[in-house]
Order: sequence, then C-alpha cells, then structure tokens
Amino acid sequence: MLRKILERLGLLIEVETIARKEKSLLGEILVIRGKCTRDQLLSVLKIQETEGVGRRIGSLLMYNYEVSQDDIIEALDIQKYLRENRCADKSMERLEIATNNFLLQKHIFQQSIQDVKITLDRTNGTI
Repeated sequence: MLRKILERLGLLIEVETIARKEKSLLGEILVIRGKCTRDQLLSVLKIQETEGVGRRIGSLLMYNYEVSQDDIIEALDIQKYLRENRCADKSMERLEIATNNFLLQKHIFQQSIQDVKITLDRTNGTI
C-alpha cells in the first residue's frame, strides 16, 4: 500500500504520513532533531518499500546518509518515551515539544548523576 502511495504522490508525500503508515516514529524524530532531512527519510522509506520491511530505517540512514549510531540510539530512546507517554499520534509540532521535553529530562538526569559523582568524590565515597 505504501508503494502505491509513493508512486501516486512521488516524493511530495508528507514524512509524518509515511512514518505513521510504517508505525515508526524514528524517521520523524530524526528529522525533528536535524539528523536527517525529509528527502533523505523519503529516500530510505522508498528503499525499504522496494527491498522489503526487513531493512530497518535506522540502518538504512546510517548506511546511506552517515547518520550516526548514537543518533539512532537516542532517537529510539525518544521513540520509546513518546509511545509510553501516548504522544506517538500527535502532530509534528507536538512531537517536537515532547521530544524536547524528553531531551531536557535526560539532560537533568545526567546532570544529577554528575552532581552525585562530584559529591562522592569530595567525600571519598562516604555519605
């Protein structure tokens, strides 16, 4: 079905529509984060449709467009967060807000861990 849509509309079809048909937010997240372009995502979705669903979007982006493994892992973490918080079916604007919220929470958590490590170092591991 996705192949027919791509054939009818070419590469002008909206990314969010394709990604949702694939039941994957990964591409949308990578576009929002600026890790790939819409055209790159459309290209790998077309490759995926042609070669079969066994090829993962993340792998195709890493191989064809040099998206880093760290970027894919972070996008998968965001995808999990969005699905757990029932944000997966929202508009692109709301997805961007939820994605930024996740990244902020992640940053705060990492900073808290760093603060604990500094405190432990200063007290020689005793609290």
